[in-house]
Amino acid sequence: MFNKIKKKYLNKSSFIMNVTTLTTGELIGYGILIITSPILTRLYNPPDFGIYSLYMAITTIFSVIATGRYEFAIMLPKKEKDALSIFVLCLIIVTGITLLVLIIITSFKRLIVEFFKNKSIGRLLYFTCLTIFFIGIYNTLSFWLNRKKSYNKLAFLRISQITSAILLQIGLGFSKLNNIGLILGNIGGYGISSICVFQNILKKYKKNLKLIAKKDIIKNARKYINFPKINSFQALIDSLRVNGEVFLISYFFGKEQLGLYFLTLKVLKTPSVFIGSAVSRVFFQRASLAYNKKKEDLQKLIKKLLVGLFIISSPIFLIIIFFGPTIFKIIFNKKWELAGVYARILSPWIFFNFITSPISTIPFIFNKQKELFFFSIIGNFIIFGSLFYAGYFLHNIKIGFYLISLLMSLYFIFVIRWIYKISELRK
Repeated sequence: MFNKIKKKYLNKSSFIMNVTTLTTGELIGYGILIITSPILTRLYNPPDFGIYSLYMAITTIFSVIATGRYEFAIMLPKKEKDALSIFVLCLIIVTGITLLVLIIITSFKRLIVEFFKNKSIGRLLYFTCLTIFFIGIYNTLSFWLNRKKSYNKLAFLRISQITSAILLQIGLGFSKLNNIGLILGNIGGYGISSICVFQNILKKYKKNLKLIAKKDIIKNARKYINFPKINSFQALIDSLRVNGEVFLISYFFGKEQLGLYFLTLKVLKTPSVFIGSAVSRVFFQRASLAYNKKKEDLQKLIKKLLVGLFIISSPIFLIIIFFGPTIFKIIFNKKWELAGVYARILSPWIFFNFITSPISTIPFIFNKQKELFFFSIIGNFIIFGSLFYAGYFLHNIKIGFYLISLLMSLYFIFVIRWIYKISELRK
């Protein structure tokens, strides 16, 4: 009896400590972003952020599938050598994807520039190869550290990435490089942090490299084929949806509005990206273990997590809803006040996205990628359709944002109910 109680509370304590470790790291990164954002918004103008947003939109198309989404599979095998094989598989795929992108850019650079009707993006296209490569390496390292429960190193990875990127962007901003400074800073952030952590992992697991065999890499590639076959398409469609937002806003409303929208999402999604991602990584590891051992009630775990996230995030989003324009005007400069208005409108959508994100890995555990893919298409259609309707028919970006906020809030409520329901299933 004593052992059962001890085990129960040790597991609970471990979960809280792991989340706290990652959340602390993410909060430090979040604090750095908040402190330095007023500097960046004074060094760079909305059109600079607009070009940067367009560049990142193009890059994201490839970076989300840079590893074939196999990085998620690193968490799943019971045997160490299988996880290590998947880790190497990710490195092979990201190298191949990077080379493929380089060939595409070299062959079709002129057509790409004409398609976007933006000469400024032409000289930036070759940077996309570095961005894709380092993001792929970064994501692979993140999931490996998560599997090994190296949450201190995982927190360091995130902090070093943010710090390096921000310092480079500020330094290059003083050099008057405009949007190029934002892009080079982003590349440097992922590159520096990934190289530092990769060297550490390589040194620690050097002896384990002999466990890697070609047959194991092929075996695991086939076993987890649903990640590139299904989940990668879902991620690609999500990416195209986000890019669709960027392209539509740029086309219908111009670079100025795109820059404002970029800052709006950057501020609103920062808690989701940092705090939410920290919780998500620990929860994914805990949920995978609970599913394999079948000794823990996943529905109860999900319910507790949702309640906790609701309590944590509600005050943040309520402050933005009531005081968004004033906050943006004071912190970022008067020219960014309209971004605060947009933040107020979009807050409900981002709020529900925030509390849903950590449990979105549950369908992976239950092999429900196809159903999740279907839901993703619906969500993408809502956002893309709302912006197209507002731009093409109404010429009013605010109405588009109101539609997105309302419909996506209802969408995420439905998704939460679905995830909760499937979590009671067992193989």
